[in-house]
Amino acid sequence: MDIDNRIKKANNIINSLPEKFLEKNKGKFAAVEIQSGDYFIGNTEWEAYQVAIKKYPDYKFVFVRIGAEAAHFVGEGRV
Repeated sequence: MDIDNRIKKANNIINSLPEKFLEKNKGKFAAVEIQSGDYFIGNTEWEAYQVAIKKYPDYKFVFVRIGAEAAHFVGEGRV
């Protein structure tokens, strides 16, 4: 699966969670294992990753910032 589809699937997993959960965790990071649909929440990507690798030590994760369009922004912003 290409990276765009992995990101889309991870966002769909997180966005399908109850609104109350999303509001409570807004701004936190989720490490999403897209094959299982499991996700792991942390205040930072590192925290989420540390929890995730306990269950899936050899897997890749997609990181989502809850309540944001992207976990990171790279580039020059023009207004």
